[in-house]
This record gives sequence, C-alpha cells and structure tokens, in this order.
Amino acid sequence: MNKILEQAEKLKQIKSIEALTLHCNEIMDSLDIDYYIFRYYPPLQLTEDDMLSFGNYPEQWIDYYDINELVKIDPIHLHCKSHSTPIFWQEAKKIKQFNASEHRQVMTLAESAGLKDGITIPVHGLRRGVAFLSTAFHRTISIEKEIRNIANIQWITPFIYEAVNRIELSNSQNKTVLSKREKECLAWASSGKTSWEISQILGVSERTVNFHLTNATQKTNSSNRIQAIARSIIHGIIEPMY
Repeated sequence: MNKILEQAEKLKQIKSIEALTLHCNEIMDSLDIDYYIFRYYPPLQLTEDDMLSFGNYPEQWIDYYDINELVKIDPIHLHCKSHSTPIFWQEAKKIKQFNASEHRQVMTLAESAGLKDGITIPVHGLRRGVAFLSTAFHRTISIEKEIRNIANIQWITPFIYEAVNRIELSNSQNKTVLSKREKECLAWASSGKTSWEISQILGVSERTVNFHLTNATQKTNSSNRIQAIARSIIHGIIEPMY
C-alpha cells in the first residue's frame, strides 16, 4: 500500500490528541515539511478552550500570534473562513482584498519567525466551523515542483480533521453526560421552543422542563440555556432540530 494511504488508515485508529500529534509529526517529516499546525475554531468560539491547536510551529510565533490576535488580520485565516480551496502563501500576497498593509505585515512577521512560505488547506465541518492545516517551509517553494507533495498534503488533511473531530466528540461526550430528558429539552429549545411549548410536546410540567434545562446548563458549564445549546451542538451531545 502507498505510504500516504497507510498513514491515512492509521489516522482512523488514533484515540488521543497526543497520539495524533506524534503521528502527524511523522507524516510531515515524511513529506519534508519544516513546520505545520492544525487548528480549528468552532462556529461559536465560546472560550479559548474551544479552539484546538497542535503542531510544531515555533512556540514564540504562536504566542505572539495569539497574544496580538493576529488571527483577525491574517490573510490566510481570512481566506479559510470563507473558502474551501487551498491557498498558497505566495499567492495570498496577490489577492487584492488581502493587500492592506496589516495583511502584509502578518506575512512579513511570519517570515521573520522562519515561516517563509507555505500551503494552507481549509476544512469546513458541520460542528467544527473553520479548521485548517498549515504547512510551512524555511524556503520559497515552487508550486510546480511541489505538486506531488501538495496533493499528499491535501489528501491527508480531511483524515486529520476526522480524527480530531472523532477524538474531541468522544472526549466531550464522556465528560458531559446528560440524561435522555435533558437532551430532549435542549434539542427542542434549540429549535426555538419555549419551556411551556416543550412541556406540551413532552407531556410534562413547565417546571420539570426548566429543571432539566437548568441541569443541562450546569453540566455543560454554561451560563444560560443558549450557551448550553451551543456547546451541546458543537460537541455532538445533541443534534439541532431544523
């Protein structure tokens, strides 16, 4: 079996973020990639803990990037928010909407940190909002010469995403155990039903519905039912009712 196919198959069996990181390190080494980072931002980033990040980017650059909230002006991230197509960093510099001085500054700072050129693959999922794999190099790369590597990076990205999604959903569901009735109340509340309407649907008292919603809010470490609904959907505890 082709090596990249073997690596993709192994991703399906990994059960922890730590093991996933080690395997991704091996994959990137096999592809002669200097640096990589995988990040995802849920559709409602409720706290910093809801954003997951791993890879071998320089720690000083990650700290600087996060502390200064460069994500807000990073042309690569801005592209990933609204596109599913890969973006080559050298091409990002040519996109008019990302040609402001603040956008160019992020790219210059990244280059100073040793991330001279790169390729970023965005992934958009039902619960996980924007996710992406960024691969970076010490050198300027030739798109034509690196076409095979680019294909391999693009191929492996969805497998990494699925592994992260599976692990995070499993961890969240194990940490947050809601009763069947609590899930039902949250699910109906997610469709805009009031406590009274939910009580009529389920055949219980309005007080009982509020009791279950309060419990669900506490168990999800939320401040209100809206946040509890959002967190429960993001972490796969309930399915939204459309």
